[in-house]
Amino acid sequence: MLATMGESLRDMVRELLERVPKTTVQDVKTALDRGDVDFLIDVRDAGEYRKGHLPGARNVSRGMLELKLDPSAPMPDQDVAGKWDARIILYCLQAPGFRSLAAADTLARMGYTNVRQLAGGVEGWAGEGLQIVTEEAKKA
Repeated sequence: MLATMGESLRDMVRELLERVPKTTVQDVKTALDRGDVDFLIDVRDAGEYRKGHLPGARNVSRGMLELKLDPSAPMPDQDVAGKWDARIILYCLQAPGFRSLAAADTLARMGYTNVRQLAGGVEGWAGEGLQIVTEEAKKA
């Protein structure tokens, strides 16, 4: 007899897609150009971030999110933690972007009030012909 399986990844993504506010690549580009984004956060792991990320993005991996954005945690990111109404855009690799959806949902549950997920992630950004920054490019 097989045990009953709980929610699948597909089920979780479907639920998050209904609940998490999303934004498009062009809307994020426009908001960045106008200075209407306080924090652009790449929730992928450090190695993925180094291979290519959006200009101006900071890396807070999904696994460290709560520790970095809870001001009472042992290792908060002093720039972001506790800025409850900051305009925050989260992204990961691609659509539907489970990591960034889950991260946005987590931040909302923590009390952040103006969080959006970039639909399409890095791949969507690059697909629009927009700049991707790599660590190699930064060293040059």
